[in-house]
Amino acid sequence: MQSVATPGLATVPVVFSPGSDVSEVSLVFGVGHRDEPPYLAGITHLAEHLLIRLAGADALLKDGTTDVTTVTFSAWADQEGGVDFLSRLAEAIRRIDELDDRQVALELSIIESEDSVRFNESVPSASTLRFGLGGVGLVGAGTPALASVSRAEVIAWVRRWFTADNAAIVLSGPWPVDTDPGLLLPVGEAPRARASHALATLSSPVAAPTPLGGVVLSVTVPAVMEAALRSALSHEFFVALRHDRGLCYVVEVSGNRLDAATSELVIEIGAGPAAAREAAVEAVTLARRIAREGFSELSRARVTSAAALTMVDRGAVAAMQAANTVAALLLAYPVEDAQEELRTSSVIPAEALREAWSASLDSLVLLFDENADIDDAASFSADLGLPIDDRAPLETLTPREFARLARRATVWRGRFRPASIGDRAAVVDGMLLVRSGRLAWSIDLSRTAVAVVSPTLLVLASDDGRRFNTPPSEFRRGQSLIDAIVAEVEVIAPERVRRIAGA
Repeated sequence: MQSVATPGLATVPVVFSPGSDVSEVSLVFGVGHRDEPPYLAGITHLAEHLLIRLAGADALLKDGTTDVTTVTFSAWADQEGGVDFLSRLAEAIRRIDELDDRQVALELSIIESEDSVRFNESVPSASTLRFGLGGVGLVGAGTPALASVSRAEVIAWVRRWFTADNAAIVLSGPWPVDTDPGLLLPVGEAPRARASHALATLSSPVAAPTPLGGVVLSVTVPAVMEAALRSALSHEFFVALRHDRGLCYVVEVSGNRLDAATSELVIEIGAGPAAAREAAVEAVTLARRIAREGFSELSRARVTSAAALTMVDRGAVAAMQAANTVAALLLAYPVEDAQEELRTSSVIPAEALREAWSASLDSLVLLFDENADIDDAASFSADLGLPIDDRAPLETLTPREFARLARRATVWRGRFRPASIGDRAAVVDGMLLVRSGRLAWSIDLSRTAVAVVSPTLLVLASDDGRRFNTPPSEFRRGQSLIDAIVAEVEVIAPERVRRIAGA
């Protein structure tokens, strides 16, 4: 990074991607979903929206994208328009203090309309089941506390992450090689600790229901095998589940780079509720057959042809190389040669491809439509060869254990059932105890990653992504129960309590 005379500011390095005939500028920052604490999940996406708004209106074709590790602002424009776009973004970042509450509220409403399910709920994604509600486990898990994010928190987030030492400019297309927009951004004030995916909560393959529909398979693979496996799996699953069985219309295979060495592969199967059970069983059966017998000859040919086509596309190769350079600059990944990556991908031996897929099944996560007609859960689990986890954050207690633990505590009684058989709850020594008839459970409140409090509902999301919610209306004096639970969490970590007015 080259410092300039302006105090507290520095220029942003430039990466060239010359393969395309179309001019594009991108400003990339090394911050994404994995860097957010659960109680601020979604704040990078919100900051992306707000900075584009603060940069002002123009006639450019432009976009902002927030993913696992980065946020990118792009515009397709001539050189004058592109440099102007970058300059206005930089000005917005430097003047982030001018952000007002009205702008924050407006962008929050836009994000809610973009994905209302994930905005209001914590939805376990495959990454969440694997890594818990933190780091890359936040990817796709939802942002139930985002409505509570304040102007001051957005400003602090932008100051921390949107800095010259955490940014790179990518110039794609026919830019002169000596072009330097001279973009000035604030210098970072403190070291930034990145969340790691190393503390995985998943110890064995598992299946879980999801409100998002369809069927999803997820595994982790070596990053060097991601592209080849993605091509091969796209062909195998499309042919087996759509073409041969007619269980879905869409099969999409995507990859998330988790770190320098590891990627997550996600296979999304667009099966409706009526077909979801069969699609899930067929998908797992196919995955295991490939692990035993290897990929078909046509699928391996798909790998070779995809790599070959990319290698002759100068724009695609240049874009890959630029992405590799940016990852090295911002994420400390090793510098990788795009041409060599493609060449290696095109000649991976069939047995090496099979072995990589076979090893990945130790990390298998399956999500299935919670509205699917699965008949009996035990028979579905047996057909899958996977245990089913309903994701409740509860440890089972006997009624006697509940009575012993709650003996000296206030006990709240359910509103809608006779007390002799009805719901009861107590808060004791950092634990929430719940009883319903002859069943009882406990929840360790010290594991609460975020507690979302509204006038009508309390949502507790634990650090392993499990979720428990209760409306105060379910208990007599229910609001005092909610207050007691929240008070316990505030003693443990007050920042994890998020209050949403009027929700």
